[in-house]
Amino acid sequence: IDLTTLKPPAVFGWISNAGGVEDSEMLRTFNCGIGMIVIVSESEADAVGQILAEHGEQVRRIGRLIDDPTQSVQYKGSISW
Repeated sequence: IDLTTLKPPAVFGWISNAGGVEDSEMLRTFNCGIGMIVIVSESEADAVGQILAEHGEQVRRIGRLIDDPTQSVQYKGSISW
């Protein structure tokens, strides 16, 4: 997940700061404003994104899936509260 693509609502920054919750725990526990995730093949991503946008959805590519059962979620960049 590319954290630089996320724009979490201010409440998540408040939770992190007020509770002294580390970023890794915030990401593990909360969705941090991501909302719905649609997973499609890379070849269909633009078309699906366009359809969703035409129906009023905000579309962002936040990452990619890899076929490796030994890997867990990997984060790129850092999240800005």
